[in-house]
This record gives sequence, structure tokens and C-alpha cells, in this order.
Amino acid sequence: MKFNEKAIVLRGFNYADNDRIIRLLTENKGKSSAIAKGARKEKSKLREAIEIITYSNFQLNSGRNMYTISQAEIICPFFGIKNSLEGLMTATLLCELADEFMEEGNPDRESNDLLLRVLYMMNDRQSGWGELELYFEVHMHILNGIFPDFYQCVNCGSTDSGNSVKLDLDNGGVLCSKCSLDRKKAQVYPMKALFILDAASKKSMEEILSESWEVDSLLAARKIIAQFSSYYLGKELKSRKLFEQTIISTE
Repeated sequence: MKFNEKAIVLRGFNYADNDRIIRLLTENKGKSSAIAKGARKEKSKLREAIEIITYSNFQLNSGRNMYTISQAEIICPFFGIKNSLEGLMTATLLCELADEFMEEGNPDRESNDLLLRVLYMMNDRQSGWGELELYFEVHMHILNGIFPDFYQCVNCGSTDSGNSVKLDLDNGGVLCSKCSLDRKKAQVYPMKALFILDAASKKSMEEILSESWEVDSLLAARKIIAQFSSYYLGKELKSRKLFEQTIISTE
């Protein structure tokens, strides 16, 4: 069966001599795998449309294990993102997060729309990468029903945590100073980071981008949600490791 589907290219890898297998986040069929035969040939018409972080309209043929791409037309190449190293690495992280959080063949229009909105905002503004990455990751947690409890201590229920907290990954939240006394080696995070996470969960992208958060507090908020993502997924993301080594280490 042949049909058309709009999709974001999340990742891809080479296959055989000239083929490429790509992971798509489609509009109607969720995360799907597809093969682009001959796409690595210099004159292939599919070559640019199947690049990672590209939004394209694909003509797909149903196969036994995956779709076959017969035609593709670029809708948005997101050059505003790809022209910046930080933008490219941030968007790559978002695509890997979407790929890991979503199940293959399970339609998820909300996650598709979320990724598209964030990518278009990144492409138009070409700034605010950290805020938008945080917004996306927080909302992926919300859509999957796993957003941590940052409003009270998960052990005693206290809402008075002082100026800092420690994480309790097993129970999906934070511990107050009293309940975390036996975790002397655990990382301490400022309450300001929790306020940022709360804002990211409730405000619009436009409102988030208008905030003037301290760099250290924003970085702490991103580290917190990253730890919960790694715990939930059972792995650290390759793109995040590279991002932290290349971008965050220089901030």
C-alpha cells in the first residue's frame, strides 16, 4: 500500500552499499522506520529530504518490517538550526529524546506537534536553545505521565525544603534537607532550579523565552530533568553526553 505522510527525521544510519534506514516521527502513524534505497548516491533525489532534523512529505510503501520511501519533498530543512553548532546539537538531543520516549507504531499526535513547535521556534529565533530544550523535555515527561513531584518532599510531604533539595529518582521527586541527611554524597540542587522546572511545565514557550533566568539555575534545572529522563529510559543519551562535553562545558 502506498500513501503520503508528513514526518520529522529523528535519526538514520547507513545500510548496504547506498541505502539509508531512517527513523521518522510521522503525523498519523507515530514513530516509524523506513528505508531509502539508493539515498546515499550523489544524485539521489531523496538525499536532502532524509537528513536528520528535516521535516518532509514522504511517499511511503508498506513493507514487512518497515516502510520504503519512494518519494520525498522537503517542507522545512530547519537551516536556522543547522547553521549553529549549539542549535544543531540541541535539536539532535530533542530528536533522540523523542525517539527514546516514543514507541514504534504508536500514533502520538501530541508529541509530534510538540517537537514541531519547538523546532520551528528554534529555527525562527535562533536563540534560547537551553530554555527550549528544557521546555521540550519537561513536556515529554508530562505527556508520558512521569513528570516528577517537585512541589513537596516525596518522603515526608513537607513543602518547606529550605534553599536546596536532593533528588529521589526511585520515587520520582525530591527530598527535603531532613529526609536527605543520609545521602551525603548526593548532588544538591537550588530551589531556584525547581521554580524554573515548575514554570517550564505551566507556561507557554513564548513566556519561557521572555524569562531572565540565571544561567546556573537554568543549567541546574536541565540537569535535574536530564537525570529523571535517564532513570526512566534506563540509559544516558549519546547526544546529551556530546552536548554536555561540547556546549555546556564551555558555558
